[in-house]
Amino acid sequence: MLFLAALIGIFVTSLVLADFKINFPSVLLAAAIFAVVQAVMFPFMVSVTRRNAPALIGAVGLLTAFVALLVTSIFSNGIEVSGVQTWIIGTLIVWLATMVATLFLPILLVKMGLTKAAELRENNSN
Repeated sequence: MLFLAALIGIFVTSLVLADFKINFPSVLLAAAIFAVVQAVMFPFMVSVTRRNAPALIGAVGLLTAFVALLVTSIFSNGIEVSGVQTWIIGTLIVWLATMVATLFLPILLVKMGLTKAAELRENNSN
């Protein structure tokens, strides 16, 4: 799920920002790297922030999104980010789009599964 949310976040950001470019099919590896880095960094950053700067706990998601983007841009050619402004705004957009995707993808997938199950039941009863 996190991979798909990362892929959506990266894709949305590339649509919004001209200097945030994605390269196909390398963007799939980039999304995987982003998802892994974010999944590993988030609990660590929450722990460190809670211990040392509890007032900044709300910024952990943004910080991990930035670190994940930075690591992804270094270790893959799936994304290319140019300019400080693009890094800042890109981090915000990726963070927001990934967060929204993480919230709504499970609901969408469950709904799709229930619809498919209902269709199969209907076809089997006929």
